[in-house]
Amino acid sequence: TEAVGGATVNIEVIAPPPVKPENPLVSLFTKYWPILLIACLGLVIVIPVTVAVFFLTKPKPEMAPPPPAEAQHTLIASPPDAEGAMATLKVLEGPPGLKGETLYINKVLTLIGRNPKMANMVFYPNEDSSVSRLHCTIQLDGKYFLLIDNHSANGTRINGELLKPDSSVQLRDGDEIVLGDLAKLGVKLQFNLLTETAAPKESAGLDRTFYIDTGDKDELDKQAGN
Repeated sequence: TEAVGGATVNIEVIAPPPVKPENPLVSLFTKYWPILLIACLGLVIVIPVTVAVFFLTKPKPEMAPPPPAEAQHTLIASPPDAEGAMATLKVLEGPPGLKGETLYINKVLTLIGRNPKMANMVFYPNEDSSVSRLHCTIQLDGKYFLLIDNHSANGTRINGELLKPDSSVQLRDGDEIVLGDLAKLGVKLQFNLLTETAAPKESAGLDRTFYIDTGDKDELDKQAGN
């Protein structure tokens, strides 16, 4: 209350509203937001890079070497022993694990190739080799064993000489037979007699070659289809 000119004047003083204290986090962010922004961006970049480097430089556990591939085996329809055998084929060159093995011939008709469904003596079954699916046939004809080429793609050779398709050659003890190309998974065999069925070896040439007649060829084709 204040007297002015004999009059009394009442003056009311209104105090200003109290100032709320500023949040320290807001103050900190307002003051340092550029630094905080750079730090966040750095973390966004550094963390993935660090994780990637960790996994890329992490030593890989040593893995055991794969087991060696199992050697291909020749499939023989008849028992692979000497019982009842009339002749043998010794593997001089061929599938791994078979070199030096002796295969017994105890059937009148032995079909040789790489397809188990077409042949009963199989080399490199279903592989990309120079042995044809049905490559050749060994047939007992009376007292002689005959070798017949079944139109093989890479040919059949006996003692180095190429057989003509559908021609048969009398096999003699010690003859060497090559199926296909030895440089392309071919097979080299040695024919040996176990009985006195065939005439003794006299000549290495192919003077013992003759062509099978139509009836024999039809029978061979029938056997090949079984």
